[in-house]
Amino acid sequence: MSLGSDARGNLYPVGMPQFARFRNIPTPIPAILLGAQTVLGNGAIVSRLNTYANTLRGQVYFDLNGNGQQDTGEGVFPRQTTALLVQGGATSYSPVNTSGEFQAYANSGTYSLSLGLIPSSYTLTQPASGAYTGTFTGNSQLVSGQNFGIAPIANQADIRVTLTSYSIPRAGLTTRYRLTLENVGTTTVPAGTATLALDSHITYISSTPSGTVAGQTITLNYAALAPFGQSSYDVLFSLPINTAIGTALSTIASAPLTGDVVPADNTATLAQTVVGAYDPNSIEVNYDRLTPTQVAAQQPLDYTIHFQNLGTASAQNVILSDTLDFRKLNLASLMLVSQSHSCIWSLTSTGPNTGQLTVRFLGINLPERNVDVIRSQGFVRFRVQPKTTLAVGEIIPNRAGIVFDYNAPVLTNTATTTVFLATAALTRPEAPAWTAYPNPATDAITLTAELATAGPVRVELLDMLGRPVRQQTLTAPAGPLRQTVDLRGLAAGVYVLRLTPPTGPATSRQVVRN
Repeated sequence: MSLGSDARGNLYPVGMPQFARFRNIPTPIPAILLGAQTVLGNGAIVSRLNTYANTLRGQVYFDLNGNGQQDTGEGVFPRQTTALLVQGGATSYSPVNTSGEFQAYANSGTYSLSLGLIPSSYTLTQPASGAYTGTFTGNSQLVSGQNFGIAPIANQADIRVTLTSYSIPRAGLTTRYRLTLENVGTTTVPAGTATLALDSHITYISSTPSGTVAGQTITLNYAALAPFGQSSYDVLFSLPINTAIGTALSTIASAPLTGDVVPADNTATLAQTVVGAYDPNSIEVNYDRLTPTQVAAQQPLDYTIHFQNLGTASAQNVILSDTLDFRKLNLASLMLVSQSHSCIWSLTSTGPNTGQLTVRFLGINLPERNVDVIRSQGFVRFRVQPKTTLAVGEIIPNRAGIVFDYNAPVLTNTATTTVFLATAALTRPEAPAWTAYPNPATDAITLTAELATAGPVRVELLDMLGRPVRQQTLTAPAGPLRQTVDLRGLAAGVYVLRLTPPTGPATSRQVVRN
C-alpha cells in the first residue's frame, strides 16, 4: 500500500488487493498518476478517501452485575464479538477489537445495529431491545455511545473440549495433537482430569505438560479454570512406516464435568485419514456433507488451516487470509476455537473482499522445517455456522492463502461442504480403505483398491442428489485394482464416487470436478 494526494488535497490509497496476489498477478504496484488522470496498472487498485460516511461508535463491556450500564470496574468482555449493521437488507460486519471498541459505517437512511453470536451462558443487557435503531438524514454524522453490555448467567458450569491436529497424518512421520480445555461457563471449574484415547495405529511419544499413559489412553491433569480460562496440551505421536495410505484414524478426547450445562462439548472426536505426500499448507473442514436437518439446526463448520515453514530461514510473521462466502455462511457467528500460537484476527465487512478473514501470527518466529520439523508447524481453527437458506446440492467452498513474512502467498487446497440428502452412498465404517486421485480432477479420476477376493466390482459416480451419472461393472481378480472413471462432459461440482467390491460393503467418498 502507498498513499498519495492530488492538487485538491484528496487522499488516494494505492495498493494490491489480496485476491490479485493469490492469482499470481505481478505484485509490484505500477506507477500511479494522481490528478487529472489516474492510470491503473494490472492488479492495482486506487480509491479516494472522503469524509462523507456516517459513523456508529461503541464499546462491548462485561456487565458483571447485569444492570444494563457500564459501572466502574466493568471492563472489556473477554470474548471477541462482532457488531452487525443492517441497512436496506444489506448487512456489514465490524469486529470488536481487543479493547472492546468498534466502529460501523453507515449510509443515509434507517439502520439497525446489534451484536452477533452471544455465548450461550451469557445474555445481552444493553440495549434492552437488543439493537440500536435510528435514521441518518445526511452524511458525516457521528453517533457514539452505542454500547453493548453482556452479563453472565449465574452458576453455569460448562467446559469445552477441542482436539486439533497440527498436520494431516503421514506414515513414518511425527506430528502433534493440540487438546484445549476451555471454561465457557460462568462459574469456576474445579481441578480435574482429561483423557485422550489414541487410535490403535498411533504410537505415543510424549505430551506437554506430561500425562499418565496406560496403553493408548493418556490422562492429563488440569488445574481449576476460572470463567474464560483455558489449558492446552500438546501430544506428540508417530505412525508406523507400514501404515497404509487411506487408513482411518479416530482419536477421542474427553473431560467429563458433573453438572455441565452442555455435556455434548465435553467430548471431541478427531477423525483423519492417513495420506501420502501432500502440501502441509492446507485447509480442512469437519463436515464435508451437511443434511438439510443439520443446516436448519445451524450445525457449525470448523475450519482448520495448517501451515508449515518450508523455507530456509525462520519466519518472523505468518499471515493467513481466508475469504468466507458471506452468501452461504453466517459471518456473525464466526469465532476462534483454537490456535497453535498467539494471534489476532480481523474480518472485512464491506466491499469486494467482504468476508475476508485475516489471521496474523506476529512475532511467531516459526523455524524452518529442516531445523525443527515439529515446531515448524502451526494451525488456526475457527467456527462458523451455515445459513439456514442453503438448499440441497449447494456447495460451500473454502480456500486460504498463507504468507510467510514477505513471500508470495501459498495457496491451500479447497475444502468443500455440500448440502446432501442422506442415502446409501454414505461411507460404512467397517469398509476397507481405497483411494481416488487426483481430487479435484478435470478429465478423469483413478481409484485404487486391494481386493480380498475375485469377483464383480461396481463403480458408480453419483450427483449430490444420489442419482448415478457414471456406472461401471467389471470382474476383477483378487489383489490390486486400478480403475479410471471418465469425467468429461460432466458439470463442475461435487460428486460421490462409490465402490462396491465383491464381498461388499459399498463405500464412497466425495470427489470434485474442476
